[in-house]
Amino acid sequence: MRVPFKAQNLQPFVWIFIFLSALFLLDFFQAVDFREKNAIDFRFRLRGAQPAHPDILLVEIDDGSLKALGQWPWPRGLYARLLDILAEHKPAAVFFDILFTEASANPGQDQALADATRKLGNVVLPFYYASLDPFEAFFPLPIFAQAAGATGFVNVDPDSDGVTRSLRISIDGDGKAYYSPAFLILGFRYRETYPERMIERLPRDQQTKIRINYPGPVSAYRRLSFQAVLQLAETGRQAELEELFRNRIVIVGHTATGTTDLRPTPFSPADVGLSVQAACVHTLLSGRYMHALPPWAGFLLLQLLCLPLAWIVMQRSLRVGLTVFAAAVAGYLALNFWMFTRTGWALPVGVPVAGLAATVFMALLFKFLSIRMQGELLSRELEMASKIQETFLPGHIAEDGVLDMAWDHRFLKSVGGDLFDWVKFEGPRRGVVIGDVSGKGMPAALYMAKAISEFRRENKQNRSPAEVCRALNQACLAGGATGLFLTLIYAVLDPLQQKIAFAVAGHEAMIYYQASSRTAFLAAKEGGPPLGLFEDADYALQEIPFAPGDFFMLITDGLREMRNPKGEEFGMERLCRLAEICGRERRSAAETIERLRQAWSSFQNGTPAHDDYTVICVRFPPVAEKS
Repeated sequence: MRVPFKAQNLQPFVWIFIFLSALFLLDFFQAVDFREKNAIDFRFRLRGAQPAHPDILLVEIDDGSLKALGQWPWPRGLYARLLDILAEHKPAAVFFDILFTEASANPGQDQALADATRKLGNVVLPFYYASLDPFEAFFPLPIFAQAAGATGFVNVDPDSDGVTRSLRISIDGDGKAYYSPAFLILGFRYRETYPERMIERLPRDQQTKIRINYPGPVSAYRRLSFQAVLQLAETGRQAELEELFRNRIVIVGHTATGTTDLRPTPFSPADVGLSVQAACVHTLLSGRYMHALPPWAGFLLLQLLCLPLAWIVMQRSLRVGLTVFAAAVAGYLALNFWMFTRTGWALPVGVPVAGLAATVFMALLFKFLSIRMQGELLSRELEMASKIQETFLPGHIAEDGVLDMAWDHRFLKSVGGDLFDWVKFEGPRRGVVIGDVSGKGMPAALYMAKAISEFRRENKQNRSPAEVCRALNQACLAGGATGLFLTLIYAVLDPLQQKIAFAVAGHEAMIYYQASSRTAFLAAKEGGPPLGLFEDADYALQEIPFAPGDFFMLITDGLREMRNPKGEEFGMERLCRLAEICGRERRSAAETIERLRQAWSSFQNGTPAHDDYTVICVRFPPVAEKS
């Protein structure tokens, strides 16, 4: 059902706006977990691993290297040997993801490593801070720190679920700025000696923390084992080493089993720590940053998504509303994924989808309440209309000893299109009319009120039933109620001449019981068309003689068409048989109506009626009954 929109009907949208605002605040203050972080991880996995920046090369201390060179820890002369090899091929920068915070048992090897570090000039060594306030950190030994090109902190700040999705650019320790290794590596790559200038060139939302754009797990990078580098140098394969290391960013770290801390990342619940540092370098080097909407933009997005959907659901059918909801969710998720993979924008997922679902529910609830209120209002109006319509119908029949009359009628809804009336002329003549307006409900009720008013106006003393039908037809045509018409049968009874004069306008036949033959038959089968259809319609006057003990019934089609659970109609044949039974039992008009009511109630057996019905019984009492 479509609910007409009115400017004053904004209350549902105000409540939906307030609800969406509360939903946003619950997420903003993290009172409810809408799994936005997990949604980011899912998009990474759905996108799949991509090749990392080609200038990044990982030198792994892997299981094969440990097997060839001995178990950990290694003599520091091995690291010095690696740096000497690298120095020959001039990499852009070298980062050791290994802490050198303690002196080895062989000071000569420490000195060799320091000399090789100083010779290369662009080596970044790590340190680890235990606390920022007060600042407590574990720096490389002074011999290494003085030889290194720079030192950077390797701490990571995992999210509350343990997954590392971002990395700090800098920290303040005792009034001095320290930077992440990835940031320092980028400085060597671009020969920038002022980190502050580099920070200013970063996107504003990345100047405190880098949102890491993981290309994939550690397998997404170009990798070479530590042992393989030494072998290439020992075998004199300088061209291969040149191709591998010239202007490359070399990151040296552990991947061997049991030698490294495993960290959850979007691609793996247990990735090596080396992967986090490498991913941050990849992000800075490629410039493909991950972005999140600022709070005000997230709030605006939520409202712009949900409020138009609420309007559509309120205005359109349930099917259309649910279709638009499904299309909105699918379209938003597709746009979200496209933005994530193409532009790096991680739009929220959980809150908008929850907001869309809640919006549909609330809009349907408000729509239901609105329809229910309208229904209750309409019900009260129909109840009033029903009482008004009842005033158009006769409340009772005056007992004047001439005829025995009774009736029963029921509207399918509060109002309907059946009409009936009786007329008392001067002298003993009496008239009875029954009609049925096409359709049901309020249109039929209004047409019925007009028709019965026109009948009473046109039913003059000297007019025959046929003349009344012709006049009434013209009155119905003059109303211009397109699509509606009226079937009718009007009979005038003359006790002095003992005859019934009647005219039929497309209505159900009269059921007549003849006492002399103790049989019932259908009279008035023929007649003119329904009233209100044709300008030149004509209606014939018909007559039937009657005798004491005879009676007739006038019905509307709602009685004939009553159905039982099998779908069978009550039918005119059953009505004729019932008329014969009541006639032979010499039942009064009221008793005949009651017997008829019992019969159709038993026949229906709980099957609801589907139309209005009216039945009138007129009996000519035998002479003995008149006394």
